Amino acid sequence: MLLKSLITATIAALLIPSAMGKFMTLKKHPKTTCSGKGGPWRHYTEGVCAVLSDTDHGITASYTNSGCTLYAYGSKDCTGGRISIRDDRNQDCKNVYGKGSVMVDNCP
Repeated sequence: MLLKSLITATIAALLIPSAMGKFMTLKKHPKTTCSGKGGPWRHYTEGVCAVLSDTDHGITASYTNSGCTLYAYGSKDCTGGRISIRDDRNQDCKNVYGKGSVMVDNCP
């Protein structure tokens, strides 16, 4: 019984990220340097707009399952001009001070 539960949990852990599609796991921070604890780690799926609060000033990533790019927008609805703030090759803290929203996009 224990072995069956372990196998089921392992399979679920492997399948859940692929079922979510392409995403980035990001953490928002109240400082542009991303120092301190920050918020919880969350998955952001390709093409879904994430509104930033007035206290979200920095973003770091811990994991991606793709070659996606993170874009920041001045608006709260991911419309208008956007700037690339992160891709898989750069895991540094990214400054989003003054931005209204972010979106994971351009996944291969």
